[in-house]
Amino acid sequence: DKHALYVRKPIQLIKKKKQEGYKIVHLTMKGDDFRTEPSLYESKMLIIVGSEKVRPIIYELADYNLRITKNPISEVSALGIFLNHYVDPRVINW
Repeated sequence: DKHALYVRKPIQLIKKKKQEGYKIVHLTMKGDDFRTEPSLYESKMLIIVGSEKVRPIIYELADYNLRITKNPISEVSALGIFLNHYVDPRVINW
């Protein structure tokens, strides 16, 4: 069951999904390399794509704060690369 949505009050959704056993993944420029967590892909995930002004509580609630590259990248590109790696980790090998 995969779908995308925009949520006006994300904190409530994040807390609910954590209680349901989801891993909360925050894609950010200030995180660990996304390829360092292979076991993550075996879990149910809620993926948060931040932008310029992410509230500190998002970093605190996330189980994983992950970056795609060390250089600036658009939010859409970050999500695309992360999902591509989720489908087939062999594709991205840089």
